[in-house]
Amino acid sequence: MSWIIHESGGTRSKANLEWTAVHGVLLEATTLSYLVEGRLLPADIPGKESRIYRKPVGVVGVVSPWNWPFQLTARLQHLHWPLVTLLLWSSQPMTHP
Repeated sequence: MSWIIHESGGTRSKANLEWTAVHGVLLEATTLSYLVEGRLLPADIPGKESRIYRKPVGVVGVVSPWNWPFQLTARLQHLHWPLVTLLLWSSQPMTHP
């Protein structure tokens, strides 16, 4: 939390609030690794099936805003993938808040 206070100029209460938000996101993200196996989707053509496979995307560059750096980096809203999920999928996120 001292990093959040020092780098963003926030207060201890803001740092506590941000850590609480990040902690929830990280706990939820750890369950997403089970989705790596893929899933079946209904197909429009009888007798056919559609499959989704998740694969590592390689190096992912992430530049997050300075005002909530830890929370926004952890969520990666624009990618719809939490940062932990990228790590679980063997991708290599490079962050710069």
